[in-house]
Amino acid sequence: MRPGDKVLLLKSDIILIANLKKIHSVKEWAELVECKSTQWFARNYFKCFHERPKKVINRIRLLRIYELIYSDIEISGYELAWQVGLKDEKDLYDFLKYHTEMNFTELKFFIESIVKKDTQISE
Repeated sequence: MRPGDKVLLLKSDIILIANLKKIHSVKEWAELVECKSTQWFARNYFKCFHERPKKVINRIRLLRIYELIYSDIEISGYELAWQVGLKDEKDLYDFLKYHTEMNFTELKFFIESIVKKDTQISE
């Protein structure tokens, strides 16, 4: 890997966070980073960070979901799906079920219970 390649890969995380709504695949992420090819990006990202790009997309998307629910417990499934770049509430449901084994409502209750505990501790 050339020295400039590491900078490009470091920049890719910022691009992912800033463009999460638009990025649905490693290919779209690689294109936004302006990489030579999806394969080059995936291979070198893994070499550099020891994590597969698809897992990073899913982890950042899940963290964003947690953040949005935490900041607005009344957020709708449709709004949340749109905010994190998922097509609709069905995609959100499938994504959450796969990654957390909870549906949207269960996750909201789970996060709400943490927020309540956090509020009680700080009082």
